[in-house]
Amino acid sequence: MGVSPTTVDDVADALRRATAERQHVTTIGGGTRSRAGRPADPGTILSTAGLRRIIEHTPAELTATVEAGLPADEFVAGLAATGQWWPQADVTPGSTVGGILATAASGRGRLRHGPVRDSLLEVVLVTGDGRIVKAGGRTVKGVAGYDVP
Repeated sequence: MGVSPTTVDDVADALRRATAERQHVTTIGGGTRSRAGRPADPGTILSTAGLRRIIEHTPAELTATVEAGLPADEFVAGLAATGQWWPQADVTPGSTVGGILATAASGRGRLRHGPVRDSLLEVVLVTGDGRIVKAGGRTVKGVAGYDVP
């Protein structure tokens, strides 16, 4: 069985349902970094392909709010249009922003700019029981030095 939610609420519903049915959930984005560690029975496949929007990009603040299923090359192209880039990320064809962050896939830019996790200020995630949780904040001042995201 597979689901492809298009909103955070859809993700919460899918995870709540899978937990109630005691199903494993395997999340997949572009699939570029998911070759190892797959269970024999993947249970419910949750695809992030429907979560691919750039919600907000504020070049003057050097911030962007995006969904996990956004193809990383589209995100990088959107940043490039304003003269910006994502220096820490290891962007490979087919990878998604969520996959890069979930696997901590830092590229060579890590040596100068730090690991890819340092580019994350705020995260909205869904727990296995369907709770929507937010950590961090949209500005550096809002996170007060905590590394929760």
